[in-house]
Amino acid sequence: MLHEAAERLVNCVRDTDEVTTAESGSLEGSMVARLGGDEFIVLLRDLLQPRDAVVVAQRIINGLSTPFIIEGHELVVTASLGIAMYPTDGDNVEDLVKAADSAMYAAKSNGRNTFQFYSKEMNSAAYEKLSLETKLRQAIDNGQLILHYQPKVDIRSGAMFGMEALVRWQHPQWGLIAPSRFIPLAEELGLIVQLGDRVLEMSCQQMQLWREAGLGEVCISVNLASPSFLKPSLTPEIAALIQKHGLQPQQLIIEATESMLIQSGSAAMNNLQALQALGVQLSIDDFGTGYSSLTYLRRFPVNELKIDQSFVAEMTHNTDDAAIVAAIVSLGRNMNRRIVAEGVETIGQARALRNQDCHLMQGFLFSRPVPADEMTRMLSLPYPFAWAAEESVSIEISH
Repeated sequence: MLHEAAERLVNCVRDTDEVTTAESGSLEGSMVARLGGDEFIVLLRDLLQPRDAVVVAQRIINGLSTPFIIEGHELVVTASLGIAMYPTDGDNVEDLVKAADSAMYAAKSNGRNTFQFYSKEMNSAAYEKLSLETKLRQAIDNGQLILHYQPKVDIRSGAMFGMEALVRWQHPQWGLIAPSRFIPLAEELGLIVQLGDRVLEMSCQQMQLWREAGLGEVCISVNLASPSFLKPSLTPEIAALIQKHGLQPQQLIIEATESMLIQSGSAAMNNLQALQALGVQLSIDDFGTGYSSLTYLRRFPVNELKIDQSFVAEMTHNTDDAAIVAAIVSLGRNMNRRIVAEGVETIGQARALRNQDCHLMQGFLFSRPVPADEMTRMLSLPYPFAWAAEESVSIEISH
């Protein structure tokens, strides 16, 4: 396939329609070379204007999009192209290649099968990413990750059923870093499993501290990424954590996404079944936004369904979203699954969910994610979120 791709690239460069150069009006003398792996470099000599590079780039994308037939197999590939211009982006080979490489990765980030011109901002972005990568590795090892907790509230009594653990990065110089900045990077770097292990360990340790403080057997939900479910050692490691911290297995709720369940192979299935046998609960996060196949509800040991916040946000003024929420609640109740509505922010949403007989709610209406000491104060209150009347809902915010 590499040989055929190279041949197509050469043909794309030779086709000089709509491309003008300063010397001869053609691209003769231009070069196509394989840099290594599946990366190629195309050198276009003496173009008059950047638009001509765009013409060639688009021709390359189109040329490579036609399926390859290799030994009777049809293979479809896409190309991501980065473009650097001389002398604006560099006046020597090394700098031009670096600039084109940065632009290529930007094209990949923009959805692949496209091209991107180099800009100086890419240098600063690349530097920031490299710096963040180094510091993230240190953060996992040096205890800079902390947990915040968001309560899950009983829709009838206002009692706290449990909470979800949400990881934060407390950097000594940069302060609190939001997960949206470092979770995607952890996934890209292959650190997401290590990060998930750390969150599990901290959650179990915190449950032990609360039990020793006389606050009972608190339930904590931990969201794990797909690669964690492929670890053969996942269940033994969780069993060891539960034993080490003197917990009941049902105190730990593992959250997974719909797509993970649908795409999971035998390794993930074995882990889920082993976790169920251990007594750990399984929750389906963002329910309704993935493949929405109901088959896995009877195939997998699911204890809880979390209605995605996108449905909750619109349910009070969109009949379709209200119907979806009602259907999920009804499905869950009929199948003896616990239902949690995520992203509850208004009293109107809370009232509608109560009328639909949802079990639990989670969202800013009750509390933003808070540090462990603030959650400790909430746990010391018998009913931190009090429901005051049968029809009109009033909520006492405890913080």
